[in-house]
Order: sequence, then structure tokens, then C-alpha cells
Amino acid sequence: MKTTLKLAAGLGILYLALKVIYRSRKSYKNRSRLITVANEGYETAIDVLFPENKTKGRLQYGPVIPT
Repeated sequence: MKTTLKLAAGLGILYLALKVIYRSRKSYKNRSRLITVANEGYETAIDVLFPENKTKGRLQYGPVIPT
């Protein structure tokens, strides 16, 4: 094999390994967060337990009229 082909294959394998590690860490963090919320009970909102994580999208107070 040529050196450039070996380098490209090595970089590809390294990229895939880092992607797997990143996704597994993200999954573990999400799972532990959901377990914490489940242990607290449904009365405590997730934004009260984890105020550092902002919710995505528009937050609306009061009644919601379906469109």
C-alpha cells in the first residue's frame, strides 16, 4: 500500500473511533440525566434540576392553542 493510502485509512479509523467515543459519552450523559429526573419524580421539572441546559425552541407560558 502506498503511504498516502495508509495515512488516509489511519485518519478514517481515527475519526470513526473518536465519533464512537463522542456518541457513547453523549448517550451516557443523557441516560444519567433522565435517570436523575425519574428518581426525583414527575413533580420536579427538568429545567429546575438542570438549569445550565437551556431548552431549545420557543417557551410559552399559559394555555397553548393548537393550530
